[in-house]
Amino acid sequence: MGLDPGIDHMLVMKAVDSIHAKGGKVRELISLCGGLPDPAAADNPLRYKFSWSPRGVLVAACAGAIHVEKGETLTVAPGSLLQSAEASKRFPTMRLEALPNRDSVKYKEIYGVPDVTTLCRGTLRYEGWSNVMHALQCLQLLDQQPIDNATASQSWAKFMQYRLNANTTNSDELKQSLTAFLTENQVKDVTAAVDAVVWLGLLEDTPLSSPAAMDSLCTVLQERLAFQDGEKDMVPMYHSVLGELPDGSMERHTSRLLAFGTPGGDSAMAATVGYTTAAAVELILRGDVSRTGVMTPVTEDLYTPILKRLRELGVTYTESIEEYKYSLYTLNN
Repeated sequence: MGLDPGIDHMLVMKAVDSIHAKGGKVRELISLCGGLPDPAAADNPLRYKFSWSPRGVLVAACAGAIHVEKGETLTVAPGSLLQSAEASKRFPTMRLEALPNRDSVKYKEIYGVPDVTTLCRGTLRYEGWSNVMHALQCLQLLDQQPIDNATASQSWAKFMQYRLNANTTNSDELKQSLTAFLTENQVKDVTAAVDAVVWLGLLEDTPLSSPAAMDSLCTVLQERLAFQDGEKDMVPMYHSVLGELPDGSMERHTSRLLAFGTPGGDSAMAATVGYTTAAAVELILRGDVSRTGVMTPVTEDLYTPILKRLRELGVTYTESIEEYKYSLYTLNN
C-alpha cells in the first residue's frame, strides 16, 4: 500500500472493473512506474540519483523477469534484464526507457484478467541508464561475491587492470582497454558507458570500500549520485488497460501520474508512498474496513476512498477512456 505496489494496483483495478462491469474482457494491460530525479537533476551519465541505498536497485538490475506479449509468455533470464530495455514514449516529452519487472504473469490472477494476451508490469528509467548499468555488469561490478584477487581489491585502478587484463593502472591506457572490452562485450553505446565509468572515478587509484565489488560500487553511487540541496525527485506512472466489449468494440483506459518532490520538503516518493499508506490507515481507524488479514488493494471498497483521499492530499493523476485504435504489444508505444 504505497506507490508501486499500491497506487498502481488501484488505478489498474479501477479500469479493469469498469471493463468487467460492461461485460467485457481485458485483453492487454501495461503498468509502468519509476522513481527518478526530475529532468533538471538528471545531470550525470547514469541519469539517475538515489534517495535510499543503491543496493536494492543493483540487485533488481540482475534479476530476471517474465511477462506476456501477444499471447506468448516471455522470460528474461537473470543477468539479461538490462539488455531488454526498450525506449518508451508513454511520457512523450521525456526520453524514457522501460524494463519488465520480475513476474508479471501472476497478476493474471491478482487482477482477475485470465483472457489477457499482453501483460507487463515494468520499470521506467531515463534513456541510457540500462546501457551504463549493462557495462558495469560486464565489468562484474554487480557481483555480490568477494573479488577473487587480493591485488584487484586494493583500488579501483587495480580492479580495472585485473578485469581488463591490462598491463598498467594509468587511467588513459585503462580507458583505451575499457573501450575495447566494452566493444567486445557488445555494449550498445560504448562511448556513453566509458564516460560514465570515468565520471564515477572507477579508473582512479582510490581504495575500494569493500572486498565485494557490488558493495564498493554502492559506496561510489551513494556519494556520486546523491540528491543535492535544491534538487527534487520525480515519479512517473503509466497504465493502459485494453478491453474487448460484448459487441466486439474495444476501449482503452489510460492513466498517468507525474509527481515532483518539493525542495526542502517531501520527496515525490515519500509523498506518494506515505500518503497512500496513511489513507489506508484512516480507513482502518474509522472502521471502514471490515476484513482482516493481508490484502492487496484491488477491490472497490479500498481503491475508491483511497484514491479520492489521495486527490485531496495533492497526489493527482489523469484518466481517459477512448476507442481502441492500435494494439499495445510492447512497452514503448
